[in-house]
Amino acid sequence: MSLHSYRLSVLHGNRVGVSRPRKVTPVGQNPCLAFSVHGFFLAIWLAGPVEVHSATSCPSSEAIAARLSPLLPATGTGTNPADQAEVNISQGDAGSPAWLHLRLASADGSLVGQRDLPISDRCDELAETVAVLLASWESNPHAGIPPIEEPPAIAKSTPESASATSGLELQLGVGAGAALLNGAAASGRLEMGLGSLQSHWQGRIGFAGQTARQTALAPGQVSWRHSMAMVSLVWRTLNPNWLVSADIGPLLGFATLSGQDFAVNQQQNSFEFGLEAGLRAGRRWRRFTLWVDLRGDTWRQRQRAVVTGAAPLALDPWDLAATLGLSVSFFP
Repeated sequence: MSLHSYRLSVLHGNRVGVSRPRKVTPVGQNPCLAFSVHGFFLAIWLAGPVEVHSATSCPSSEAIAARLSPLLPATGTGTNPADQAEVNISQGDAGSPAWLHLRLASADGSLVGQRDLPISDRCDELAETVAVLLASWESNPHAGIPPIEEPPAIAKSTPESASATSGLELQLGVGAGAALLNGAAASGRLEMGLGSLQSHWQGRIGFAGQTARQTALAPGQVSWRHSMAMVSLVWRTLNPNWLVSADIGPLLGFATLSGQDFAVNQQQNSFEFGLEAGLRAGRRWRRFTLWVDLRGDTWRQRQRAVVTGAAPLALDPWDLAATLGLSVSFFP
């Protein structure tokens, strides 16, 4: 059997056409076999080439077309208009996961096949799945050509596939940075997030601590630091490669103030309540996300340092911190 070459041509934008090879060499000398093979090629040629239009980069038109070309039989040059394959993101109702919607239509606009597939960050595997489906639909079983069998793993209707993409996602993260107002201080953060894999909303709890900051208060100085816990409601994007999120929630803090270089040095510990809000951006690599965020804290009451014979020192009730961190996703 002779080898056939395949050619991909980029049309425009995110459209890629799968072009058929231009030459066919007869297979073998058996007349029955030759008739069967030529009949197979003719049926596929009449189906026309396929143009792939993908509205997303995961998978892209180019990635789908590159995997589709080897799955299509070798044919002569056809003059029929191309079949149209479209890949779009299908948003469900509020709270429902989004799906990848695949649709193949013939040149006259009639529907050949359509399927909803779970969204995944494994772009190569998703492109392979879409290509297999398109090749299967391009086959013509009523002309005596057996269709390409679809692997069970790509069927949306299987409970395992649906649960794998709609289950809960647990994220554990750690970060380090600096508090920027009222003097600089190093800060650290631990957090845990929980939410549906395909939902924009997520809950998060976190713990943070800061090193001490100091300010002068004649005849000595005052140092203070915050330790805090927070519960946040998070809105996030679902892009498989990039993360953008915003969060807000209540804050419970533990403030420590102490005096230095006074005749009598004292230390005071107190609980405080406040509110925290943050913005975050990051880059995803499979289960890992490297992120940077900027968050502001505000406290209900000001902390005050009092020295006998001098005006009290009132600390600002707000703070701003920048953090660089890493999160790991679990389940599924």
